[in-house]
Amino acid sequence: MNKIDMVKAHFLKHGHLNSWDAIRKYRVTRLADTVYKLKARGFNIETQRLPNSGETGGTYAVYHLKPASK
Repeated sequence: MNKIDMVKAHFLKHGHLNSWDAIRKYRVTRLADTVYKLKARGFNIETQRLPNSGETGGTYAVYHLKPASK
């Protein structure tokens, strides 16, 4: 199973994924690119930006699989 298929399976099972979990679980270091490719295949994935905790500030993305529109 390739990385795109692993991420797709994760979305189908859990509905969401962030970069840190993608790295730890699937060794996917470019989750945004993988999400882009899944969107090109017709998946409805939305990006949620959340604030980082701690001194570094900034934000991180959590991607959510949305139901397909009819």
